[in-house]
Amino acid sequence: MVWMLAGSIYIKCAERKEAKKHDLEKLYDQWEENDDDELEEDELPPYKRKTQQPDFDKIMKQ
Repeated sequence: MVWMLAGSIYIKCAERKEAKKHDLEKLYDQWEENDDDELEEDELPPYKRKTQQPDFDKIMKQ
């Protein structure tokens, strides 16, 4: 019985933590949408950064 209670408390805490993280990301996105200044590429969160495409010409020359 104690294990079930402890497990359910852990799950609720984990869900709450994930919800907080999601809420903070959403708040950050709203903040950035209303901000007139553009952020530098290295200041953006990882999920908003542009991925660099490999330069196949350099790879083929090696």
